[in-house]
Amino acid sequence: MVEEPGIWEGILREAASAARVPDSTVLLLGRPGIGKRTLMNALLQHASPVAAAALAEDNSLEGHSRAVAVDYAYFGARDPSLGEAEVSAHDFACPAACSVVILEDLRHEKLLLARLLSRSLRQTAAIVCVDLREPWTIMADLRQWLDLLQRTTSELLQQLSLGEQDELRKRVADAVDGYVEPGAQGVTADAARDASESSVTYNLGIPLLIVVTRSDSASALEVQKKIGWAETIETYLRSAGVPYGASLIYTSVKARNSLNVDVLYDYLMHRLYAFPLHRKATVPSRDALFLPSGWDRQDKLDDRPLQRSFESVVTPPHQPAAPSEDPEECEGTEAFLARCAGLLQSMGIAGSVPAVTGLAAAGEVAAAAPRARPVIAESAAPVPNPQRSSGHRRQSAGTGGPGGSEAPGDNSSLANFFQNLLTRGSAPPVKGSGGQQQAAARSPSNEGKREASPAGDGTPAPVVAQTSAPRPSSAAPDRQSISTVPHSKPERAASESRTASKTVASTAALPAAPRPSGSSAPAPAPAEPSAVEASPVEPGAGTSIDSGKPAG
Repeated sequence: MVEEPGIWEGILREAASAARVPDSTVLLLGRPGIGKRTLMNALLQHASPVAAAALAEDNSLEGHSRAVAVDYAYFGARDPSLGEAEVSAHDFACPAACSVVILEDLRHEKLLLARLLSRSLRQTAAIVCVDLREPWTIMADLRQWLDLLQRTTSELLQQLSLGEQDELRKRVADAVDGYVEPGAQGVTADAARDASESSVTYNLGIPLLIVVTRSDSASALEVQKKIGWAETIETYLRSAGVPYGASLIYTSVKARNSLNVDVLYDYLMHRLYAFPLHRKATVPSRDALFLPSGWDRQDKLDDRPLQRSFESVVTPPHQPAAPSEDPEECEGTEAFLARCAGLLQSMGIAGSVPAVTGLAAAGEVAAAAPRARPVIAESAAPVPNPQRSSGHRRQSAGTGGPGGSEAPGDNSSLANFFQNLLTRGSAPPVKGSGGQQQAAARSPSNEGKREASPAGDGTPAPVVAQTSAPRPSSAAPDRQSISTVPHSKPERAASESRTASKTVASTAALPAAPRPSGSSAPAPAPAEPSAVEASPVEPGAGTSIDSGKPAG
């Protein structure tokens, strides 16, 4: 009898599908740099050494980058009762894979939720990693990751029906309340559930494992300064895990001495695939503590460490204060100005500073003086330019030589020119000899040379402009012609010719003009000869300012 082809193939296919183990998912949560990926590689090495060696060859040339929001890893899922020789065979392959989703930053919570499916919660477990090398961060990290798991699982459970939600929660409650110590005789699950006084308060619907990484650092907690830290850390972790029905495992991954890596793998397979658990609770233990879900209860906890806050007992090391920089002294305003003056003198432009100051002072004097147009006093011969008033002595300090020649850098003429521009046109010309004399006396060149009035009342007398040669009072020049300053060149030339022909030697100073009625101006008094003032002219008009002669 010839058998039809394909019968045996169909039988083998059915047997393979019946024995197939579904894939699972593990949520791995923890801060960066505490050994999460190292722990996943150790689980892969324990599950399938051949697959771990192949993965190590592929990643030998590429370093791991933590610049990712959500990272991934995996390890094989198999029966934990298989021997080491069987799993080390070159043709061995795990029947299922456990995908690991790694999250290190709470800001990427939405990305984690997008990678999870509600229908896969039956084969999902969560691992929260805390670091024993920095124990002061343990409780803060644990609280924030537990809050994240509550939000994530609550949103996923709402996508399922009520019956499926109840089924997932019942699995977690049965695993916690029905826990039986392996090897215990005569104790059933019902008896253990009746004897238990606690149950799951926050049922996430998935198994929860609290894993303490780098437990080899527990030896650093035995120093005199850290006495009681180990007991406080263990008590707080157990107290935080009991309401969630969580298990507690201390792990350490080293090249030659790893702790509880195989225990973690066996317990994961027990909770995900219901493989029998042959591991007993390991307590007390300094660095290899193992407390499965359901073993611990609130009445087993020592309440004395809980009477003090965790942060008050487990404190971070004192950070040395950063070396304080020497205070920088700011330069004062006076020192700054003195330094700038020295720089200006070294650059050879220090002479411009007094000129500007004198010009500003001249502007202030002109603004304070009465607004009157100065009167031109002509003489037959040029008169040397005497010393200016006390307000202008700084500007004329460098003058010398006959004819009032000025040394280079003296800007007194320029200051007078701008002063005349300021006073020009501000008031109508003063008519009469008295007004002319008062205007000449109030000119800036005679500002500092007023004498007291003969009356002795202390009021200064106006200075009257004098000429070098005496002339009779009847031969006074034409007031109208000299009080009005011509602006065009033909008019200015005619004015100069007319005033030159009318200049006559005078024997005495001009007589004082009678004081107008109701005027408060003091009586004129003899004054010292003053500089002959020139009428204000337009810039570039062709006449000098001091003598009124055409500029050469």
